[in-house]
Amino acid sequence: MNKGPDHILIIEDNPFDFKMASRLLARHQGLFTIEWACTLKQGLTALNSSRFDLLLLDLNLPDSRGIETLKPIREKVPTLPVIVLTSQDDESFAIEALKSGAQDYLIKGKIDRSLLERSIRYAIERQQTAIRLKTQNDFLLSILESLTHPFIVVNTDDLAIPLANSAAKSEWFKESLCCADPGSPGKRPYLCTGRSCPVKIVAETKKPLITKHQHTDGHGTERTQEIHAFPVFDQDHAVSQVIVYFMDTTEKENSKRESRRLSTVVQQSSDSILIMDTHETIRYVNPAFERMAGYSRDELLGKPYGMLLSQKHTREFFHGIKACLAQGESWSGVLISKKKDGTLYEEEVELSPVKNEQDRIISYVSTSRDITSKKRLESIAEAANLMTNIGYIFSGIRHEIGNPINSIKMALTVLNNHITTYSINMIKEFTERCLDEVLRVEYLLKALRNFSMYESLDIGKISVDECVKNFTNLIRDDFSSKNIAIHLELPPETVYACADPRALHQVLLNLVTNAADALVSVTEPRIVITLEKKMGLAIIHVRDNGCGMSAEERSNLFKPFHTSKRSGTGLGLVIVKKMLSTMNGTIKVQSEKNKGTTVMIFIPEDCAAHEEKTSLDYR
Repeated sequence: MNKGPDHILIIEDNPFDFKMASRLLARHQGLFTIEWACTLKQGLTALNSSRFDLLLLDLNLPDSRGIETLKPIREKVPTLPVIVLTSQDDESFAIEALKSGAQDYLIKGKIDRSLLERSIRYAIERQQTAIRLKTQNDFLLSILESLTHPFIVVNTDDLAIPLANSAAKSEWFKESLCCADPGSPGKRPYLCTGRSCPVKIVAETKKPLITKHQHTDGHGTERTQEIHAFPVFDQDHAVSQVIVYFMDTTEKENSKRESRRLSTVVQQSSDSILIMDTHETIRYVNPAFERMAGYSRDELLGKPYGMLLSQKHTREFFHGIKACLAQGESWSGVLISKKKDGTLYEEEVELSPVKNEQDRIISYVSTSRDITSKKRLESIAEAANLMTNIGYIFSGIRHEIGNPINSIKMALTVLNNHITTYSINMIKEFTERCLDEVLRVEYLLKALRNFSMYESLDIGKISVDECVKNFTNLIRDDFSSKNIAIHLELPPETVYACADPRALHQVLLNLVTNAADALVSVTEPRIVITLEKKMGLAIIHVRDNGCGMSAEERSNLFKPFHTSKRSGTGLGLVIVKKMLSTMNGTIKVQSEKNKGTTVMIFIPEDCAAHEEKTSLDYR
């Protein structure tokens, strides 16, 4: 693209000098267009109305003389190239003119066509170069100003700072970190005390330096700064300046410390920890896991997690675990895994997904504990408890059946000895007494039959709220006749559980019957049945405001034939616990004397655990 002719303004009060300059420029046809002003005022008016590429300026005008003539010109058009026309052949004057903003100066009477053309071209090119340099410099300065990290340039001879961005001029930085004062460039610096100076080290070694400095900011917070220092060489390859910038690495250092602390905790944890990626490839194991599984770390890393699993679980079981993790939820339960030597062991496992900032799952963490020994001890304790319970049962049977048999034997003996002398009414009294004792034995045998009748339950997924609602409707009238209020509290959503509805009905009947017995002497007897869902469990609360129990009474709750009721057998809660255990459920009792009782039963929502329990041979 061709540029048009350069538009030149000549401010000259002498018509002869103007004509001379115009005649010289006119010889270059088509290269220049000329405009004339004979005073500074006229020149400023022309500059205000038109754009020019160059100004030829006589410093001695009718309305302005000397170097002062340049000032309003520079203020008006700071980027316009100016060539000063002067009659003084004075070098000091020429230097002063150049310092004031002129690109060149020419002496009148010594100007020819070639000199004028060359001076004009050089002046325009120098000004354009200066503009480009200023643009680049402004761009670089804007970049420095945009940095949130302090950035400074330090002179090595006097440690003055000719350049600093805004971040470097903050008060905390000046007082805490820098060996010079960035707020006052050119002044004597603040000296480094108690530590080596990065600027001096770079000046001596001529090599870049990265170091760290800890300090306390204006708010009393401990901070860590990473200091980067780079040398700037002069033409003699001496370090004339040092570029220094500071990065606040406090959060980074804190994260590192926290990471090291967590790493130490994980490494020294007694729980076995394994991390795998989304493809189930093992990426990390801690020493506890190595000890538990019998593999070394190198033998596990990069291997599939499936190498640790036994064949004791069904495919559906693992599909359930994966579905739970895919939804971003944790899974906990018992797995039967395989050690390096092929030995099977039971581990209590919690598997949790790990998500990134975009809420995407990037890995899984397994925290586990070998519970084989614990299970063995529990089995021993359970066997011991079973023997104790059998002892209680036989002792109870001997007592509960022995007493009525002794009573029957005594009655029949007396009757046999006096059969000929007793009247019919007397004989009838003795036979009725014997029948009462037989009925007592029959009641006991019926209770024992109930104890074993639910050995095999029909367990499946049921609507617990529907089951509880139906049960409450069945008993409400009967309890109302006893002046006992029944309150039912159900959640808005349906609650499911893996249970046998007949057994659950029997459990609830036992619990509310016990609650009713505890409400005999209460003024406003009340039973509240509440259902909730929490952590994969259906939880039923049966709460009464009855007489409550002491700590001693609570300790005997699940012992066969232990009862505080006159007509009780002591088998009700034993049967309840047995049925709940068969449904993989548990029971918990909270009670205080004269403050009522709350019984909570917990039944799993998922049938997978029950299926695993009933279909697998764990040993």
